[in-house]
Amino acid sequence: MRARVLAAIALVTVVSLVSGCAGSREPGTGPDEAVVLPTGPAQEMAAMRQIGGFVPPGWTFIEAPPVVVYSDGRAVADAHRVLTLSLPEVAALVRDLRRDLRGLGATAKSTESEFVADAPSTVLEVRTPAGGVQSVSAYALGIVDGYPEALEDARDRMASLAERVTQQGTVFTGQRVRLVAEERTDGKVVMDWPAAVPVPPKNSAGVRVADLDGPSAAALVDAIPPVQELDGPWPVLRLPDGSLVGVAWRYLLPDE
Repeated sequence: MRARVLAAIALVTVVSLVSGCAGSREPGTGPDEAVVLPTGPAQEMAAMRQIGGFVPPGWTFIEAPPVVVYSDGRAVADAHRVLTLSLPEVAALVRDLRRDLRGLGATAKSTESEFVADAPSTVLEVRTPAGGVQSVSAYALGIVDGYPEALEDARDRMASLAERVTQQGTVFTGQRVRLVAEERTDGKVVMDWPAAVPVPPKNSAGVRVADLDGPSAAALVDAIPPVQELDGPWPVLRLPDGSLVGVAWRYLLPDE
């Protein structure tokens, strides 16, 4: 797990409840505490994301959430490791996060005046009983004091889960990939750009980004070694026009 993910300080609590399909509810809770897990295609139930901070432009487009939990039980960390939770675990996690984030607005404020430059914002998300997603963003959460204790609890819970998935999970793969290429002025060239992979155009940030599937995605995975850590070196490839790019790719998440 990358260094941007804060160390876990508590293991996720597993609360006993009745497992079932969509429409089943936790016993012993009020209507606002009931957790319904949708059936059908996997939907995000909870997530922790890192946004911003002092990172190269390409990170903005390639970096995956530290952890996302889906309605089918899959928990994916950094789009790199996956662990299947029981449905009762998913329901308990959602219930606890709803409690922790209750009453908070889209942007949480610290009561401390301390400011940390270039820190990322942590975004915590949980599916609401109505089927939407509550999202709470907090700048430098875990670095700056003065945030609500319940928000800190939510962050710790998700960081702990991310650590668990990283340690106990298996390699996450998929049929679709995201490709990101940044300009380089020098570096040891690993290879020429694969002919079977289309060269993405530059976006407004000057970064080449494309989501691929089918033969082009397979060709990319076969030809270009994956980057294990975003802050490590990216393989340098030579484009058909002779310019150089650093390249990273990852598998897309189920909801991307």
